Amino acid sequence: MPTLLEDLHALLSVQAIDTRIERAKSALNTLDSGADIAAVYNAGKAEFDALRAAMVKAQSEQKDAELKLQSLEEKRTEVEKTLYSGGITASRELDSLNMQLDMLERQRGDFEETVLKAMDFSNVSLKNAQKAEARLLALAEKYKKVRAAYKQQAVKVAADVSEIEKERVGLITGITPTVLGRYDTIRMKRKGIGIALMGTDGACGACHTKLSSNLRDDVLVMKQP
Repeated sequence: MPTLLEDLHALLSVQAIDTRIERAKSALNTLDSGADIAAVYNAGKAEFDALRAAMVKAQSEQKDAELKLQSLEEKRTEVEKTLYSGGITASRELDSLNMQLDMLERQRGDFEETVLKAMDFSNVSLKNAQKAEARLLALAEKYKKVRAAYKQQAVKVAADVSEIEKERVGLITGITPTVLGRYDTIRMKRKGIGIALMGTDGACGACHTKLSSNLRDDVLVMKQP
């Protein structure tokens, strides 16, 4: 059974290892995991979906306007054909056909304007959707590279931590379980610090708090052979 002083000396080595483990894990936490890029991508994806929906709607409206214009053109051609065929001689019918043709001409002008506006809006919507898609593709490529680098580093850190933990297992086997348990409890409460040397000035080597004279005396007595 080791003495308390031997346990404490061994714990100093364990503390050094635990500090190395914490530093390795902290280094991993400071790496870019791609979370920010993913957030930007998700926001951009929502924008792209809205722009794509607007584009589809604009294209549908353009097609609908073009079909209506085509139908109007066919009807106008039919009226013209009837009007100039020579088969209609009654003035009332001719007047009616002329009035119908004039109305169709006015409607054609309105529909042509509608088609042009629909085409313009469709083109703008298409360009906006294409730009948003290009941004998404660039973000996806950037995210892919960042994640690859992060995973590579994560694997390295995991391997390093695994090796260090093997060292720890070898050290703690000779420490009294109750002393080791006390060390682990303190370390969890003190941000990873479970033991520290006392300085020559009587201050804690971890938090630099001056120890009371009685506690300093107890430490010095413990250090004596």
